[in-house]
Amino acid sequence: MMKSDIIRYGERNKTNDIFTRSVFMFLIGIVCLTISSGCSSDSNNSELNQSKIDMAEINWNLLCEKRIFFGHQSVGNGILKGIDSLQVNLADRINIVDTRSAEEINGPILAHTKVGRNLCPESKIDDFVKIIENGVGNKVDIVMLKLCYVDLNTNSNPEAIFSNYKSSIERLSLQFPGIKVLHWTVPLTEKPRGIKGIVKSILRMDDNPYRHEYNELIRSTFNPDDIFDIALIQSTYPDGRRNLYRGEIPGLVPEYSSDGGHLNDYGKEYVATKLLLKLQSIQ
Repeated sequence: MMKSDIIRYGERNKTNDIFTRSVFMFLIGIVCLTISSGCSSDSNNSELNQSKIDMAEINWNLLCEKRIFFGHQSVGNGILKGIDSLQVNLADRINIVDTRSAEEINGPILAHTKVGRNLCPESKIDDFVKIIENGVGNKVDIVMLKLCYVDLNTNSNPEAIFSNYKSSIERLSLQFPGIKVLHWTVPLTEKPRGIKGIVKSILRMDDNPYRHEYNELIRSTFNPDDIFDIALIQSTYPDGRRNLYRGEIPGLVPEYSSDGGHLNDYGKEYVATKLLLKLQSIQ
């Protein structure tokens, strides 16, 4: 074989090798894409099926007859938007009204308002109690207060905050024995990530452990039927898996959030569905 033939032969082999590798990589890509699509589809179907089951259990007629007051801040506002989204095509809708005035409560309603100041849970508890005592307590059947995730942090004393909440609720219960109090756990944020997350853990700047401490006090003090455990809901995937880190610390499932703390559209409807199911169970 002449030298020129050898060169052409080598070039053809090189071209064939490149072509073979390209085809092989293309086929591998197709297989991976198929597997990925299959897993995604199964996951999405699981979430969709669970959502359909939860939605089918909601008794809208019953919920539309309830008289509820809800004190909250931003995450609570997101949940209310989730309720609005769920009932957008319904003829009979829950009457959601932003008010703290007893004069505006004259029938079935989900009255709500922002209470207190973020980073100051005592102000939220005091404001909530004041609203109930100023007449709302005579107009509703169910009351609930949601503290925000920013209210429990490295500078907080979970036991002191809980003690304040507990004594305030006991006072309200004595004044308004006919009212049902639905106790909320404190919402969570996502697990700290990357180098920043490692530093936060070392310096004890991760706030979820303090929220978890407060939430455990809520769970150990009140009847489970009287608790809306938003922290448990936020840290549980639709298939039942828990999102835990450092052994036992629960974190917000990333798929439920838009920014690591607030709920995205899916998260709003997901938590709203769980809240509606809890509210309808209260007699």
